[in-house]
Amino acid sequence: MDIEYGQTAKAIGQGPNQHFTIIFNTFVLMTLFNELNARKVHGQRNIFTGIKNNPIFILIWLITFIMQIFIIQFGGQALSTKPLELDHWMWCLLFGVGQLTWGQVCHLFIYLIFLIKNAKIIIYYPVPFVLTARFSGTNSY
Repeated sequence: MDIEYGQTAKAIGQGPNQHFTIIFNTFVLMTLFNELNARKVHGQRNIFTGIKNNPIFILIWLITFIMQIFIIQFGGQALSTKPLELDHWMWCLLFGVGQLTWGQVCHLFIYLIFLIKNAKIIIYYPVPFVLTARFSGTNSY
């Protein structure tokens, strides 16, 4: 990313730097995108269903996102931020959007654990020395 490390002796006491601004911005964007994941907590996979029915959520989410842009780009010394370039913003957004993928991975593991715990395994031996198993269980949460 070609930025100066934020904890060097030269950087300490020099005010805001891009290193810590990128970390802060990434953290906030990951939190914002995790808010989308948090809308569905009962095993629903599509986090965007019904989002149009909640205009207050959309408004708060957009205001927070726009405020984050202004905080980073114009916060300066008052908010300990340094303006980021477009490629830095893209990296921050990439990590932020990664929360959507991570949420789907977590839902998948929860679903698999549920299937394993609720599967009824019936083992029978129709032919000597041959092990056969039949799984029965539900396909839903």
